[in-house]
Amino acid sequence: MFLLIRFYEYKDLEINKALRLTSTNIGHVVTSAVIILAGTFAAMLPSGILTLMQVSICVVIVLVLLAFFFLPFLFNSLMRVKRDIV
Repeated sequence: MFLLIRFYEYKDLEINKALRLTSTNIGHVVTSAVIILAGTFAAMLPSGILTLMQVSICVVIVLVLLAFFFLPFLFNSLMRVKRDIV
């Protein structure tokens, strides 16, 4: 959703250039959203309820792995594949 909204801001440019600008500027927004969501789920840890603690630990770990390890590599590789195809 963030990517598409940012892409519409560059609709005056050609598609390849707009996509490159979008992909370079979207990283901070996604990272901020992940930090806020991880903090929200981490707030369930002191509840003392085992199920909530387990769910929150799993969600926080997955969000951190996704945002800081998988998304940057996956997004960059997909952009390179698209550039090679076009």
